[in-house]
Amino acid sequence: MFGVGFCSVSRCMRVAQTLVDMVRYKQERLGSRPHNQMLIGKGITGTQIMTAIRMAENELSNRGFSRYAATFAIGSEMTDVGVDKIDLTHLEPFDELTSTNLGMYVIAAAIGMDADELWPVSGRGSSEGDANLRRMRSRGRLPAQITQELAAQFNLKVVPPHLLFVFDFQDDEQDQQVAIIRDIRGRNRDRDLNDGAINIRAARSMMLRDRDLSTDEFEDMEIRDGRLPDGTNISILFYSSDPILKRALDFMPNPLSIEERRQKNELDSSVVMIQTQRQSVLKEWSSTGSGAKARRLKQAYYALDWLEEQYLFAAGRLLPQVPTQRRTLRQDVRVIPNETSPVAGSTSVAETAAPIEENVGTAGGE
Repeated sequence: MFGVGFCSVSRCMRVAQTLVDMVRYKQERLGSRPHNQMLIGKGITGTQIMTAIRMAENELSNRGFSRYAATFAIGSEMTDVGVDKIDLTHLEPFDELTSTNLGMYVIAAAIGMDADELWPVSGRGSSEGDANLRRMRSRGRLPAQITQELAAQFNLKVVPPHLLFVFDFQDDEQDQQVAIIRDIRGRNRDRDLNDGAINIRAARSMMLRDRDLSTDEFEDMEIRDGRLPDGTNISILFYSSDPILKRALDFMPNPLSIEERRQKNELDSSVVMIQTQRQSVLKEWSSTGSGAKARRLKQAYYALDWLEEQYLFAAGRLLPQVPTQRRTLRQDVRVIPNETSPVAGSTSVAETAAPIEENVGTAGGE
């Protein structure tokens, strides 16, 4: 954005250079015993002063001092002798902690971060809550922007469609917060299901949106209930023009004409054909190495499952399903004779409809 504004480096460059100069100043001031004062002698010549300094330096080197410069002395027989000291470089008054903290505040503000994220300030006033807050902030703003952008670029340009690149911070406290939030969402969904505000598919869609369910788990649950991921009934696959689905599901004419086959007493033979075709699909599914092909064969497999259930319903060999908000129940509406005690040597039979509720699984013995 040249000509519009300054980047974060430009906004904090001078402050950062000041911090660097402070460190260099300390290194140069402490290193190699530097001379940072000028001495002006009265009654003493400059040669005498420099001779005394060199002698003092040799003495310090002999004693093994590399940074500390001891005091040296020079004397004279004259009565009018004096030495004036003039400081050439100094930062007085100078508080390194205050200067460093202020510099870090400026750099953090220039980048757009909280100062605690860049420069953790600790002191007596810090508490466990402050430490937790700093740890939570460290995952926000700039670090979160970098990780999210990196994950987005990987998902867009590197990772194949069936995989997802995400960052996971290994933090037990964060995992605990995620579990608590997930539990709250689950209880809210359960309450809405009981009240009839949403159905099973809506609850699963919310779980998928909140990442409580993966895409594969969502599709698997929906297809077992006879729906495609977009909510369409699975029977539409029998009219698909997809080559894989067409080859797997086009095994007999008009497979959805169940009533017509019931009138012709062809239900049992149709069930056998469905089971045979399902075994063929399962065999091809187990040997394929393509993810896209395996997904279509999986849909075809469960479509045949659903079709078999419809034929078994029509033949009276499988109880009809009664959908509810939370689960699917089966209700037996057949007439069940109940024997009563014999009266006058005869048996009285009362025909009543006894409802039976049980959990429903998918076809194939599940």
